[in-house]
Amino acid sequence: HVAGDAALEVGVPVTLDHEVGVAHAAELERHRRRRGSLMPVGIAWNAGAVRARLLGQRRLGRERCAELAVEGSLRAVLKQLNDGPYGHDVEPGMTLASAQWAVAATPLWHLRILGGWLPPAGGDLVRVFVGWWEVLNVENLLAKLLGLPAFPPYDLGSLGTAWSRIRTADSVEDVRQRLAASAWRDPGSDEPAAIVAALRLSWARRLDDEIDEMSRLIRGWAALVLARDLFAGGRTQGGGEAARVSILGRTWRDAKDLADFSARLPRDAAWVFKDVDRPEELWRAEVRWWRTLYADGLERLRHPASGTEAVAGAFAVLLAD
Repeated sequence: HVAGDAALEVGVPVTLDHEVGVAHAAELERHRRRRGSLMPVGIAWNAGAVRARLLGQRRLGRERCAELAVEGSLRAVLKQLNDGPYGHDVEPGMTLASAQWAVAATPLWHLRILGGWLPPAGGDLVRVFVGWWEVLNVENLLAKLLGLPAFPPYDLGSLGTAWSRIRTADSVEDVRQRLAASAWRDPGSDEPAAIVAALRLSWARRLDDEIDEMSRLIRGWAALVLARDLFAGGRTQGGGEAARVSILGRTWRDAKDLADFSARLPRDAAWVFKDVDRPEELWRAEVRWWRTLYADGLERLRHPASGTEAVAGAFAVLLAD
């Protein structure tokens, strides 16, 4: 019934194959072993996996995005986004900057819906995914505190990690203190750029702890954040969160340049820098990461080995879109 109701919402057929059912049963058994008792989470994981596969379709896709990229006017693009899967947040008449902020709000909205369909363990995973938008909120708050243009913060609902406490901070120093008292940890600096870079690394660490299946993508992202900061930014990461990024090893701290940095990384992080040796080429590494994220998400949605993989797949394709 859950699968049928969800399918009717978007008008697409849903097939629950035997392999997915077996994977969900195995996931339930792992949950039982961890918690010591059989809790009624099987139905919730099944419903969540179906919902994740449906929500993963609420996107434009690469070809449609490429078509929008060559549109002649912002007005035309906004109309198409409003008529499509981004209509929840994108409205006609928005400025370019407001539209960009609104586009990013749509996958967050989908994840909040998805979180309500999952058992507690799934909700914890979605909360870490939502950390991506919490970092954006903190970056936006820092801009506001510095007197720069800012947007209304993203609504994280009950899936925020510490945003409900951070949002009322009245200085950059206060932001750092509140972060230090949360799961985000002390960013190690009062400099806004350093705080944001540390939060991105902290998000990678938390996600790596939460889901083993995405470790290659997560570590590639962490390596990108560090590379941009060390070789194309202000080298803010002398301490703080970067000093604790054990998922990337330790030897990178002595790297002399980008090529040396890449050579010192673990293989599951260095892949993103293939044929990228200079800071001005980092954009190529970033494109490689986003394309890999999208392809990985599609594969997880098509052939999810578990409810966790289906949720991760939805997050990946919606964010990449």
